[in-house]
Formats: sequence, C-alpha cells, structure tokens
Amino acid sequence: MVAVQLIALSAFAGDAGISIEADASVLQKGQEATIKVFINTSEPIGAYQFDIAYDPSILEIIDIQPGTDGFVTASARDNGLIKVNGFDVNGKGPGELEFLLIKVRAKVNGNAIISINPEVLADVEGQTMPVSGNSLTLSID
Repeated sequence: MVAVQLIALSAFAGDAGISIEADASVLQKGQEATIKVFINTSEPIGAYQFDIAYDPSILEIIDIQPGTDGFVTASARDNGLIKVNGFDVNGKGPGELEFLLIKVRAKVNGNAIISINPEVLADVEGQTMPVSGNSLTLSID
C-alpha cells in the first residue's frame, strides 16, 4: 500500500498600513500644502497601485512625487481621481516609509477630503499584502 500525503503550501506576504498627514490642516484660498503618504510595512514593497480621490472643485493637485522612501513609475489624472503606480525590483522597506508627496492648492472654501485607496500592494516576490486605505480632510477658509 502506498500512502500519499498532500501538503498545501501558501505564501503570504507581510502586512502594511497607510497613514496620511498634511503640513497644514487649515488652508486659505490659493494656499498650497504638501500631503505625505506613509506606508508602514513588515516586508519590502516591490509594487503598488493606488487611487487618490479628491474633489477637484475644492482642491487642485499640483504634483505627485515619490517621498524619501517611495517610487513612482506612472500616474494618470481623471477629474478627481488619480491613479499612481510603481515598481521597484529591489523593493523599499520594511519599516515606516515616507512613500508619496502630494502637493495641493486650495481653490474655494469648504472641506476637501483626500482618500488613498490601494488597489494593489505587493512585496518583491509579487505576493499581495493586505492594506486598507485612509483619508484626510483639509479645511479651506
């Protein structure tokens, strides 16, 4: 009699969290601010795609750049939604990474919500990492 044993192997990447902070939470019309997107990760990040949602009638996105620990391969804008993605074969992390810098300008009075919604976050082996989005509200006086 031959015994066969099946072993299920699973590969799981680490986990990650996103936090957002601005250098000013209250802006005047026409004033600019920089929003920093941080990723706290237990594994090096190799690839990502984020959606950044905002109200273009209240806030203008001037620029998106990689942070000190980030990387940006491409970005595309479409009336209140920006898709940003990146790939780095060597990865960045682990730890708390200053990942993206988003420069904004206040257009009119109101509350501007900026939401970061990760579509994909993967380690250098291509394993997806569970992560939730986050948002930030700027008051414009």
